[in-house]
Amino acid sequence: MSVLLTCNIIFLSAQSSAPPRLNIGDEAPSLNVKWVKGEPVNQFEKGTIYVLEFWATWCKPCIEAMPHLSDLATKYRDNVKIIGVDVFEKSYATPEQVKQFLDTMGNRMNYYVVEDNDDFMVDNWLIAASEQTSGIPKTFVVDQKGKLAWIGHPIHLDSVLLSVVSGSWEADKFRVQRNRDKYLETIEFSIKNDLKRLEGSEPLLDYLGQPDSVLYLIDSVVKIDPDLRLRPFIAGHIFSALLKTNTEQMVEFGNELIRTDNEDLHYVITYYTQRLTGKIKVPKEAYFLAAKGYQKMIDLKRWPEHQAIPDLYAKMANCFWRAKDKVNAVEVQKKAIALISQNPGMSQTELSEFKSTLRRYEKM
Repeated sequence: MSVLLTCNIIFLSAQSSAPPRLNIGDEAPSLNVKWVKGEPVNQFEKGTIYVLEFWATWCKPCIEAMPHLSDLATKYRDNVKIIGVDVFEKSYATPEQVKQFLDTMGNRMNYYVVEDNDDFMVDNWLIAASEQTSGIPKTFVVDQKGKLAWIGHPIHLDSVLLSVVSGSWEADKFRVQRNRDKYLETIEFSIKNDLKRLEGSEPLLDYLGQPDSVLYLIDSVVKIDPDLRLRPFIAGHIFSALLKTNTEQMVEFGNELIRTDNEDLHYVITYYTQRLTGKIKVPKEAYFLAAKGYQKMIDLKRWPEHQAIPDLYAKMANCFWRAKDKVNAVEVQKKAIALISQNPGMSQTELSEFKSTLRRYEKM
């Protein structure tokens, strides 16, 4: 069975490992949008760099990135035009509601904004680049020659823009890197349904799936390419299975994830620890790991002044509380309260909830 599985994965990967039809180094597709904010750009002009940021009103990470994108738009106003492309809104917001959203953002979204026209941008940019499954925000950088220089998450945009503007950007290098990333993504996708079945059905709280089989399947796949082991999708299933079966190995693997600078791997620890709380007896070691994960996520925030740091501290405090560590739970919750109190636009309701939670921790 293992041999058949491995052969099947190799076959699927070989069939699907061709690069996306839109890739780094290719001519940028045209624009087909409805202009909402800023002077319309009819075509990409040579000598100007364009940043297309795909976002939606319901996307919290998109909203967190907007003030920093505004900072970049100001910093590079002589060289770069940043365009926010609103997508995936049909079931969430009308054009009028999108406009209301923009009005509430004000200078925190101080760049061009457009709406997708009949899914043209989704089809010819996101889907063409095989980015439809990785979600938004998603950033495309078009260089001075009208070619795609980079595709990725806006959290990495600072260093990318610095290189593209200076002319030192190595597009060929990142095209090769992206092709490999898409190849690994194909292998992950080939076992997605099997992992989901073996993981266990979430509504059935008394059914924990088959964690040993999850680890066996992943081991078979990792033999094809060892780099798969620390891909967030695979790492998440490894951590979840170990959390159910082997505390010592779970701690060892969790610390390995913590030592990386990949926020997605830190999120894996916090997500699965939270997801399994109430479903299994989560060991206190997992909560301590999750607390470390939140701290690492805070440490790596590229623009902390624009992101929900108080919320991360509050979640960290909750981990300490669940691990019966009163001292750290109280101390970290106080940090959350201090930070949220400094925010001019703070919610009094949220502040009241934070303080109520602190009193609960103090009574532990």
